[in-house]
This record gives sequence, C-alpha cells and structure tokens, in this order.
Amino acid sequence: MLHEIKRVYQFGPFQLDTEQRQLMRDDEVIPLTRKAFETLCLLVRNSGHVLEKDEMIKTIWPDTFVEEATLAQNVFTLRKVLGETPLQAHYIETVPKRGYRFVAKVDEVLSDDLEQTNGEEHGEKLQVKSLAVFSFKTLSAGDDNEYFGLGMADALITRLSNIKGIVVRPTSAILKYHCLDFDLLAAGRELKVQLGLQGIVQYLNDRIRVTVQLVNIDDGAPLWALKLDENFSDIFSIQDVISERVVQALTLELTADQRSLLTKHHTANSEAYRFYLKGRYLWNKWTEEGFTKSIASFQRAIDMEPTFALPYAGLADAYTSLGFYSHLPPYESMPQAKAMARKALQLDNHLAEARLPLAAALFFYDWDWVAAEDEFKRSINAKPSYALALQSYGLYLIAMRRFEEASSMFKRAIEADPVSALIKTTAGFVYYYSERYEEALEHYKETLEEEPYFGLAHVAVGDVYAQTGDCERAIEHYEKAMVTSGEKLVLPYIGYAYALSNRESEAREVLKRLERLSAQKYLSPMSIAVVHAGLGEEEEMYAWLEKAYDARSNRLVFLNVQPNFSRFRSQRHFSDLRKRVGLEP
Repeated sequence: MLHEIKRVYQFGPFQLDTEQRQLMRDDEVIPLTRKAFETLCLLVRNSGHVLEKDEMIKTIWPDTFVEEATLAQNVFTLRKVLGETPLQAHYIETVPKRGYRFVAKVDEVLSDDLEQTNGEEHGEKLQVKSLAVFSFKTLSAGDDNEYFGLGMADALITRLSNIKGIVVRPTSAILKYHCLDFDLLAAGRELKVQLGLQGIVQYLNDRIRVTVQLVNIDDGAPLWALKLDENFSDIFSIQDVISERVVQALTLELTADQRSLLTKHHTANSEAYRFYLKGRYLWNKWTEEGFTKSIASFQRAIDMEPTFALPYAGLADAYTSLGFYSHLPPYESMPQAKAMARKALQLDNHLAEARLPLAAALFFYDWDWVAAEDEFKRSINAKPSYALALQSYGLYLIAMRRFEEASSMFKRAIEADPVSALIKTTAGFVYYYSERYEEALEHYKETLEEEPYFGLAHVAVGDVYAQTGDCERAIEHYEKAMVTSGEKLVLPYIGYAYALSNRESEAREVLKRLERLSAQKYLSPMSIAVVHAGLGEEEEMYAWLEKAYDARSNRLVFLNVQPNFSRFRSQRHFSDLRKRVGLEP
C-alpha cells in the first residue's frame, strides 16, 4: 500500500489538516464553512505576517465581489471557535486599517495519510457516483426527538441532490429503513448505490452530538468518519462539514452555483429549522394524520421566521397530498397548496421542492396544461434525480396521451428511486391507460413479487382483470387491497367489478356504502360515478361526473385515457365534459 505525506499545522490545542479540510481539537472535528476554513488556512500558512484585507478577499473569493464585512464575519466565526475575542488575540490579531495576522506559534507536522490512501484505492470503483443517505439513528430518549435523525438525512439529501455529478437516493427511498436495525451493505445493494452515509445523533437540550461515516457498499470499507459535538444552533455548520466531506471523497469539481447550493442556509433561526425538520418527518409518514400534523409544525416554523422558504414548500406538499388522496376536497386543499408554493418561490425562486406542488396544483386542479408542464420541467431541471417530480410528470404525460414520453420519464423515476413500490406501480399505468393490458399485468405482477402487500399494486392488477373480463380475479385482488388501503380507495372498483359481472345487488350495496362514506367525510364523486358506469346507468353517471367537475376532482384529468369510461367517450355529454376540463377529444 502506498502512503502519501500530508501536512498538518498545529497551534495550541488545535490541528489544521489542509488535505482533509478539518480543524480538530482533542481529536474532535470543529465544523467550519468552506470559506471560513479557507480563511483560517490562509492565515495559518502566513503565520506572523500581516495579510491585507484586499489581498485576502481576492485569494478567498477570486471570482466574486465580496465586501469587507463578509471577511470580518469569517474572522469573527474563527475567533469564536478558537475561543478568543478581538481584545484577547491569542491567534488572530486585527491590524487597524490594514488586515489580519495569525500570531500563535505554528508547527508543521508531516504524517502518513492513510485515509487519503484508502480514498485512492476506492477511486476506481467510484467513477459512477451514487449515494444513499440513511436516517441517522437517534439515541435521545423520547419519541419527540425521533424526527431529528430522519430530518438530518432529509436535509443532507436535499443539499447533495443539487449536485449534478452524483445520484442521491430520495428520502422516500430510505424511509423503509427508518427506525430499523438494518444491514447497511445489504440496504445499499438494494438501493443500487456505491456509497452509504449513516450516522448516530444524540440530542439533549440545546446540544447535539453527531457521529457519521461514509462507507463503500462494495466491500464495507469506510472512506472517512467524523465525530461532531455542537450547540443545536450550529446544526447548519455540521451539515456543511458533512456535505463538503462527501464532495471531497467523490473528487467532484463543483460550479459556483452548485457550491452555493451545497452550503446554502435557508434560515439562521435554529428553532424554526427544528420545526421544519419535524414537519418533514411527519409529512414523510404518508398518512392523513401525518400530513395534517405536519401543517402545524411547518406553520410554527413560519411564525418564528416568516421569510424561511422551506416550510412554505412543506405546507404546499402537505395540502397537495391531502387533496390528492381525497382527505380534503380539492377546492379546499389545492388553492392553499398553490398559494404556499408561490410564496416559497417568491422567497427562493430556485427551490425545486416548491415547484413540484405548484405543478401538481396547476395539473390536477387548474387544468392548466401548459403552465403545469412548464413547472414540472423546471422542477426536474433544478433537481434531475427528483423521483417524485419525474413520477408526477409521467402521470401528466399519460393524461396527455404522450405514452412514449411517459415511459421514458417513469424509467428515470425508477432509476432515481429503485425501491419505491408506488413509482413502480404507477409506471405500469403507461400500459394500462394505453390499453396494453398484457404488458400492464406483467409489470404489476413483478411489482407484487417485490411488495406482495402493496395495496395500489393489487388495485392495478384488479383493474386489468376487470377490463379483460375476469371480474372474479379482479375482486380477489381488490379485496386484498382493502386490507391495507381502506374503503375509500378500493370500494368503487369492487362495485364496478360487481356491476360488470352482473352482480347488481352487490354493486348497489356498494353504492349505499359509498354514499354513507361521502356523508361522513369528503369522497371524490368520481368514486360513485365509476360504479354507475359499470352498471351502464348513464344519467346517474353523468350526474356524479358533473359533481366531480364542480369539485374539480383530480381524477378528471384522466378522462381521455380512463378505461372505465371508454365506452362513453363518443357520446356528446362526455365530449362536452372533456372540453370543459380542457381535454379536447
């Protein structure tokens, strides 16, 4: 094994490792932003010499206009971590009207760089750069702190996803491993990544301790490990350090824009950020209760910091989800989603997470096809591996009958999130809605082999059997879906299958149950319309379709491709409805 020599500068109790970009005290890493670290390196390497402010600014920010106040802020940060004040300059001395001088005695230490050697060994294997950031294990007592481990992972995923030289698995992909003792290497292979980032976080009062390591999935060798112990208010610096070390390990050359996004802090208010993390944790539960509770957390974050863009994007996601899954009427949820997304973009126009709910509202609620497509594209351009955006744009393309483009988009979505049963199932919609039923059935069954209890996949298989005349097998799969997905989603299709198989009395009993459900809470009128379609009751079907139109049901966007209504498409009433929705025959 070859050993390279690295230079470490030692002053007082501190060690400055310029190769690994670390400042350490007593073997613990002190988190610094990239520019603060570069400022310290410049001062230390020129120890004993006065550095003019203009000279320092040109060296640290060679291609950017920066005011002296920015340099002063970096020096203030360094003094804080070194434990001194301007009046007690044990390390950094201010030279009035000129600049700064590093006054502490500096020793240069040479040592074998074993960690760098390990990185060199793995360089060949890391040419295709893919990474999974797993939920940090939380050691703190109490369920209330459980959100923090997933929140840390989600924040790092968001940061690293802005770098186009690396594919980062989305938060949805790592949710299945949250709160579980899992085999990192097996999980990494399942996610089809080369690197896995995992950590342990302990949160108590206002301090957090984070231990994190980056591991090569192929052989289990750690590329590096960090141990950080800071005030919660320094959480952003911790995220800066971890993000920077990942980029260094992958030897990525970042553009100025990518560098800016990597170290961007959306707020300086750590308490507001804490409530944002909790909101994302709740939203990621993908339940009605989780969506609803996340709204309260996002709102708390906004109350603390009204100019914090991320919680507005979180609210947009929460309201979009409540509307999409019919937990709230579209006319209540979607305008809220749209307003929150636009507010987030007003505060941060580059926020891909805000463009997706805006696109969804324009697509499913406004039926503004041109504007929706533009927002889908802008979201994907901002974050090319954004699996949910790729999937949602695929659904849009299906509704527009652009099946070949949709197929390509779903392929990209699966590559971005290879373990998502939701994405794999909806990818089969390309076949189902284009009436390629044999291919659809094969696709859905492959999904069920991997996720045998996934309700939507059973509904999708049932849909294929219903359209191909095997209603008994359709009902069998619908009933399996009922166990995990509930009545609201599945009952309409059971009623439809009953109707097609001449079990009229059972179909009418389903209608009664659906009407009772709709009296208790919102139920899409499309759910009742589809049963009447199966019964061939056109007058009742159109009455409920009109109610769906008045409620702006999101399922109306699929009128041009929905097989349940295919035999009615040539009728004038149906054609008129499609025109009003904006879907020309």
